[in-house]
Parts: sequence; structure tokens; C-alpha cells
Amino acid sequence: MQVKRIFSKLLIALMLITIPLRVASQSNEEGCVKREFSEGTTIEEQSAALRDLSTGWERNHPDVYTKRAKRSGSVCAVKVGQHLLLRNLDRVSLNVFRGAQPLMRDASKPTGEDGFTLLRAAGFTDIIDLRQSKNQKESAQDRVRLEEKRVVEEGLKFYAIELPSLNFGIPLLSGKFSEHVSDVARAVRLMRALETQPDRKIFIHCSHGADRTGVVVAMSRLLDGAPLITVLDEADDHSFSRFQRGMRRFIQTYAQPERLAEFRRLVEESQP
Repeated sequence: MQVKRIFSKLLIALMLITIPLRVASQSNEEGCVKREFSEGTTIEEQSAALRDLSTGWERNHPDVYTKRAKRSGSVCAVKVGQHLLLRNLDRVSLNVFRGAQPLMRDASKPTGEDGFTLLRAAGFTDIIDLRQSKNQKESAQDRVRLEEKRVVEEGLKFYAIELPSLNFGIPLLSGKFSEHVSDVARAVRLMRALETQPDRKIFIHCSHGADRTGVVVAMSRLLDGAPLITVLDEADDHSFSRFQRGMRRFIQTYAQPERLAEFRRLVEESQP
């Protein structure tokens, strides 16, 4: 019991350290544009900001990645009044976008615009949520349920594939992230299956749009032939946490040719 208490305290301390580091990194995204609108602007004007997003890489040249800081006018956030509707935003491919959890309107104010209203207005059709809800606190389960309800209200399709939020690479603290390889494969399969349909526009997210989203996008990029160093550079550009050692190790491990071939088979065999 004493050992468990020590580990619990260590985990809490690491979380307290991680939060301000992540907030600082997300508020200091060099060079990218935080598009701001007044409360009176129309949803059409706001959604136009998403059309300005340019992808940092091309499938024909998957080894070339241009950091958001160096991209001309790359939008990484959309803010309306005092409300940050979308953040850590980026374009992965022609019709796949990534980001943090979209702002959801307060239950006490059931009308008005939020991140999902903006996504619908911008032509999005599918939302993939990577947050964990099973065996979590009721508040976490409620957040996923509320999002599904909002997505359906907007006429969009909702998909939930749960990945754990914290992985320090220490089994006693958080287990091995590699235990979730089948879930990562399912998420990659779903994203890529939707991506092949030209009439679909996909938004994939977790809580911060950094770690779990970073793993799924990184593995898809590796399957496209991008080198590991390029994939990790892109992940770091989206605030991939230095404490997510298990997730980083997962990407590095499955980037090896034999393991990547194994992962490819898992993706092909998984049900999206």
C-alpha cells in the first residue's frame, strides 16, 4: 500500500507539471494564425477560416513536412469573442483535419454557436473522438456522451475509439501503450477509410489534439512512407508531451520495418 501511495503522489506531481507546460506550448504556437472574430460575425464568415488551412505535407512527398510556423497564414485556432471554438488545429490531408476537443456550448445555454456548429458550417461530415470513457470518472463518460449528442444534433456522424490519455512508459503507473495497438489500428483504419470518400470531411481529436491524435496521425503517416524523424517532428509541432514516453516509444517501435508491416496487417484486418 505504501508503494502505491508513493506512485500515486508521483503521478499527481507529473500531471501538475505537464499541464502548465502543455498550456504554455499551445498558447505559443509560433507563426500560425489564431483567427479571431467578434460576436456579431456570421457562422459563414467564421467557417471560411477553415478553408485557409493548408496541409504541411503531401502524399506524393511524405518525407517533406513544413512546420506550421513556416506555413503562410496557417490557421491553428478559431476564436469568436471570448470563446476559443477550435484549437491546435491543422490539416492532415485533403479532407482530414486534426485538433483539440472542440468547444461545446454550456448545457445552461442550449442555443448558440460552438465548435461543432462551426465544423458543420465548414462542411465536416464525420467526427472521430479518441478520448477514454470506459472505467473513467462519470464526468469523463458524460463528456463523451454529450459530444455524441451535439454531433448528432448537427447532423454529423460520430465515432468513438478509446485510447488512454496518460502513458509515461512505466508499466506500474500506466501500463504499456502497446497493449492498445489494436485500438490504434482501428482508429487509423477508420480515418483512412473515410478519407478515401471524396464527399466526406473528417475531424479527429482527443482532449488536446496532441498525444492520442498525434499517435494515430503519426502511424497513418508512417504507412504512407514518411520517415520517423519527419513524423516525430510533426507530432512535436502539435505539442506532443515530453511525458508521454509510452506513446513516443510506440511510434518509434512500430516505425521499424517488421513492426510496421505487422501494424499494416492489423489495420487491414481491423473493423473501422
